[in-house]
Amino acid sequence: MEAAIESAEAAVEATLEDHPDQARPLNNLGVHLSRRYQRTGDIHDLEVAIKFAEAAVETTPEDHPHRAQFLSILGNHFKLRYTITGQLQDLELALAAWFACWGIHTGQTLTRLTATLKAAQALVVLFTYSTSSKYANIHRAYSLLCDAVHLLPLATARSL
Repeated sequence: MEAAIESAEAAVEATLEDHPDQARPLNNLGVHLSRRYQRTGDIHDLEVAIKFAEAAVETTPEDHPHRAQFLSILGNHFKLRYTITGQLQDLELALAAWFACWGIHTGQTLTRLTATLKAAQALVVLFTYSTSSKYANIHRAYSLLCDAVHLLPLATARSL
């Protein structure tokens, strides 16, 4: 684990700021730090993973196919932090990232479908905490999943 993190840190340091693929090393480092958090429980690793994931998203053009993947991973990090802190803001940040992922039509079909499922699950969790417009989250989840069904024919057996 430590060797992977050191290698990812070296890749981040070696990548020029204006390099067209600058986001990939940032994302990879964030993923490795998140995995280390899952092993050690050191919340600092997850916080830094979120920062690197946010940087990966920020340095990726809006219509780039990898942006969807980076947004999905960012959402996963926020969801993981929500499970630790219980702060609804983290769940809402995860939801925003997954919705943004869904909206990137150039992204991989499976990445978009997975983000849609996670977003719908998060909306159901928000439903349990909501006091006003409680059913709006369920309706959003339903609408999102109905839209996702139209994407299923694009998913090949190899990607499932």
